[in-house]
Amino acid sequence: SIVAQCTAAQPRGSKRRSRVPTPATMGRASSSDEGNDEHMSGGGRLILQDWRETSEDSMCASILICVQHWNFRLPGSGCCCPFHAALQVLGKLTDKMTRLNCALTFGPAGSSQCSHCGWLLDGDSHNCDVCAGTDQQIS
Repeated sequence: SIVAQCTAAQPRGSKRRSRVPTPATMGRASSSDEGNDEHMSGGGRLILQDWRETSEDSMCASILICVQHWNFRLPGSGCCCPFHAALQVLGKLTDKMTRLNCALTFGPAGSSQCSHCGWLLDGDSHNCDVCAGTDQQIS
């Protein structure tokens, strides 16, 4: 899982080569995430309280899917690879968006949920874009 990759990763500049994660490898349910209701939230309530929490691996996979659809500028220096350059751009955008006004009506979109990874599915979708699961739970 991406969590295992992150915790086992060596600092940038090390000679060890690692594979670039893919949505398929990131979206798989991780045994370390199973049964862990507070892995990202620190114990806060879920935004959709009657639904299952989306796995951390699936959230990471969805970010990867998103950044793979961007054409962004590579930094002149200070970044080891395109993967980390994409995450650097994501971080800058996240910082910028954090300074926006509050959006009290913001909420997740989806009328059903993948029963494997917790990804929220659109009304017409029967297959999960993250883990390719076909089972869905409708809430």
